[in-house]
Amino acid sequence: MYLSSIGDKQDPAEYSRINAYVIKGIGGIPILRHKSGIEYFRTCRQILDSGQLLGIFLQASRDEDGFLRNLMPGAAFFASMKPYRDIPICLIAFSKERAMLLEHFTYNQLRETLGREISAPELTIIFADQIAAALPEKSQQDWLTRREEELKRFLTSAKS
Repeated sequence: MYLSSIGDKQDPAEYSRINAYVIKGIGGIPILRHKSGIEYFRTCRQILDSGQLLGIFLQASRDEDGFLRNLMPGAAFFASMKPYRDIPICLIAFSKERAMLLEHFTYNQLRETLGREISAPELTIIFADQIAAALPEKSQQDWLTRREEELKRFLTSAKS
């Protein structure tokens, strides 16, 4: 998935039409941040139901310093849906130097380890914990200071 608009960028020059073209060419799905809704949901379900690979970023846009900020629960939402709980979740940690594929797991494996159901917000935080642990020390420390704030934001938005 990638954003088909650049409304969130301060400098429109940061938007790369070439990157968008390449991502679309390999099967990326354009989404509008302000109108993702039901079409986004349907498209993701179609991909998962067909057995194809579905990649969803945890962040709506990349933080320039590589920090985890303003996480979105989309990946965790789909991973926690009953039909998809045995599909492997493959997290990738991106730093300025490289991308690291972390050990995969399923929702059901994690649920068995914890001995309970896991909400999408909590699962998103678990994803971020694992990604942060693979990042440079500066990013790890930043995540530790922001973790509770991100969880609180999820819980507050779930109540509204």
